[in-house]
Amino acid sequence: MFPGILRARRYVLPQLQNAILSGQDIIFLGERGQAKSRLIRALVNLMTTKSRLSPGSETNDDPFAPISKLGQDMVATS
Repeated sequence: MFPGILRARRYVLPQLQNAILSGQDIIFLGERGQAKSRLIRALVNLMTTKSRLSPGSETNDDPFAPISKLGQDMVATS
């Protein structure tokens, strides 16, 4: 899942995976050279390529649970 990360495999990666799966906020703290930037860059690869946003919505609503009036109207008419 995170190529090139060697020292963090035992403690950091399991905690990072748990935080991602549970939807928690993540803060990367540590000394220089501890792969913080590499982990952040690798997280981008986990994002899906399909966007689940309502087109034209001012709040980028989730199409399955919109909060804006436009998004709710789009769901009601479809």
